Amino acid sequence: MWKATPIVAMNLRRLRAAMEMSQAELGERVGLPSSLISRVERGTAKLTLGVLLTVTNIPGLSVADLFREVPNTFAFVPPPVPVPPNGNGSRARRR
Repeated sequence: MWKATPIVAMNLRRLRAAMEMSQAELGERVGLPSSLISRVERGTAKLTLGVLLTVTNIPGLSVADLFREVPNTFAFVPPPVPVPPNGNGSRARRR
């Protein structure tokens, strides 16, 4: 057994989201508890080949898909923070 690598964790989450499934739906469909799916996606689950094969028991999904390196499409870039009109970090009320 080995802990899920960050690549496996990221890919499972990305692929599940692309299939528009919740962790519970994926778990129900492949016969695994949603808590295990969650631990795999967080990278904390200890995996066996059997679990990997079970997780990928969906048409169009393979074990190789879980190990494929892809750019992080979930990177979040926050919008720029607007500068207040008075420039000191607070919005003073004008009377």
